[in-house]
Amino acid sequence: MAGKRRIGAVLLALAACSSPGVPPSPWPADAVRDLLESDPAARTALLGTTGGPVYCGVDVLGGSADGRYAYVWADCGTFVRRDGVVEPGTGVSAPVRIDTTERTVELPGDGAAYAVGVRRLFPPELVDRLFQQDVTVDRTQAELLDRAVADLGGG
Repeated sequence: MAGKRRIGAVLLALAACSSPGVPPSPWPADAVRDLLESDPAARTALLGTTGGPVYCGVDVLGGSADGRYAYVWADCGTFVRRDGVVEPGTGVSAPVRIDTTERTVELPGDGAAYAVGVRRLFPPELVDRLFQQDVTVDRTQAELLDRAVADLGGG
């Protein structure tokens, strides 16, 4: 009976990680965050760098019907230590499509390419939400800074 309750809790958690009309994500927020923060190719796609620690907050918006893709809003950044103080470095706040089979990430592009990329990468049910940036990431910038301070030292 306890096993059924655990499965039910997992299914409820996954259902909470989706938008109306979009299936739940095949990956929970912790798995998404782990990929974005630790995988060199993902870090390069997000921030153009593989050096230094990356810290992310995510809003898992759902997944593809076949379970291959996770649709996420990621708010990620690097932090640097200057003169004993940890400060924000580079950052990105954008929609991300994660191919859970290949463990790759894809962003829609900048400027004029943004709208075309959003429509190409994400299901129609998410497009308006992404254009409006109607997202709630699970870590604030202050929380990301606190993690960076703990990792890098300084204040």
